[in-house]
Amino acid sequence: MPAPRILVTGARGFIGRAFLNALSNEVQLTSVTCLSRGAVESNSSEGPRHIVADLATGLNLPIDSADVVVHIAGEKRDVNRMRSVNTEGTNRILNWSLGHGVKRFVFLSSVGVYGAKKNAGVVTELFPHAPVNEYERTKDEAEQNVLHFCRTHRIECVILQPSNVIGLHENHDVFPLLGFMRSVVRRLVVQFGPSAWVNYVSVEDVGRALVVACIDPGVSGTFILNESLTLTDIVATVASQLSVRSPTRRAPLLVGLLLGELGTLLERGFGRSMPLNRERVRELSNGTRYDGSQLVHATRFRYARGVRSTLASMAAWYASAGML
Repeated sequence: MPAPRILVTGARGFIGRAFLNALSNEVQLTSVTCLSRGAVESNSSEGPRHIVADLATGLNLPIDSADVVVHIAGEKRDVNRMRSVNTEGTNRILNWSLGHGVKRFVFLSSVGVYGAKKNAGVVTELFPHAPVNEYERTKDEAEQNVLHFCRTHRIECVILQPSNVIGLHENHDVFPLLGFMRSVVRRLVVQFGPSAWVNYVSVEDVGRALVVACIDPGVSGTFILNESLTLTDIVATVASQLSVRSPTRRAPLLVGLLLGELGTLLERGFGRSMPLNRERVRELSNGTRYDGSQLVHATRFRYARGVRSTLASMAAWYASAGML
């Protein structure tokens, strides 16, 4: 059986690279075409084909067809590009799919579409959508457009909604959770009230989930990707890897809320960042966790890399680089 012809957007990004790495274990990458906004990587006879394309401005692709579209590209930082990339760009790739042989459309969304507050409890795929900022709104609009389009044109559809995706960036110019790990080393982490939930998923596991959504027959629907651990678990994992004593300081939630409000007022008054503010205290007392079990129940997917292992690897790398 020939390998499916796969068109990938966002293939050069953090998650896109993890997807291609995982996909290389399943199919020949010569059947893959990657859309890149920036300079095209050199094409080889053994790897995927790379094409320059900007979803924000239009699509005129020099390919005739594809069996599967894996739409990973999205704008999370530049608010001025979010609508043109996240919503309108998704519409462009959907419209291209119609008439080009696409049988399955895989869309990487976000748990942000739920707009869940910090005390929402357990969030599943049935939780109502209530996005609160431009990123969440544009991803939600794109997600609804994908569902409607694929239902109308009878295209198989899989939507994956990762939480906070963690891992080491390939070019090491971004250092996720470095500040948090420094706080663990310096024993500056304080927990307010009961241990908070922390929602992370490994970038390698997101890559594997995209592969399952892309090539496994019969997979369809919307799935959250997340491993919920408590803040106590996360702190202990990092402390153990770095061979330091785990911070165990706790304070009543009310104390944290008061300190957070004070910190926010000082930030506004003096224009300087404070160790604690309203949002930081909310994170340290988060009562929301996303249930990422449904894809495991429905498919062969497993969280094989895992958040604990990923955090330990990140901490080890930062330590070896003299950053902790």
